[in-house]
Amino acid sequence: MKKRCLFFVAGFIMFSQLSLAQHKSDSQDSVFYNLDVPKNWHDNKVLFSLTGLIEKTVPFLKEKKVCVGCSNDTYTVSLFITPPKPFQHNLIDITKVYETANDKYEYNLLYYFFASLLIKAKDNSILGEIVLVDSMETFTRSKVYNLPSTHSAIDYRLLGKIQNGSGYRTTGASMANITSHLFDRDKFTKDHEKEMLPNEQDVREMIQARMYAFETTGKN
Repeated sequence: MKKRCLFFVAGFIMFSQLSLAQHKSDSQDSVFYNLDVPKNWHDNKVLFSLTGLIEKTVPFLKEKKVCVGCSNDTYTVSLFITPPKPFQHNLIDITKVYETANDKYEYNLLYYFFASLLIKAKDNSILGEIVLVDSMETFTRSKVYNLPSTHSAIDYRLLGKIQNGSGYRTTGASMANITSHLFDRDKFTKDHEKEMLPNEQDVREMIQARMYAFETTGKN
């Protein structure tokens, strides 16, 4: 199991040493750099945090002006994000003894993803990287599901309307009041994995929260 990085200060690591001396002799060097991020990141607060982070961590871009979505004839800082990937599912029966109408299951999904800012030269070669979220970090999402009780009679015709068909299979031949059915845990976790994973907006908010935290703790 992956361990959460407890000492991952604000989530930022420079993987490459970016030296101003390597570039100061370039006569074609522009006075600005290009910031390449999706349009839904074009918020003043977000852009301010991004440019502040870049200035603090990339020496040769510190004195340059930023241009959002400009032509790639100068340095470019691009946002790179991998989709969240699940690596562990935990489904826990939390039904109380006195509860007969429904069974309760707590679904815990552990996942990870990677996000960074790539610093590129005019020829698209990568000069360095600012890691925003490391793939060694793990995150958890939890949700409680109320499901038909395994101990009371149910109407099979209603199962299709509960939890998108969830993951039930009957043990009898009758299609009416089934008094016993099996709960397929593996199928349930697989069927509900997508809705448990963070969507694009969730991921964006997580990364932005990390940037804002750095803006607060990273000040001298």
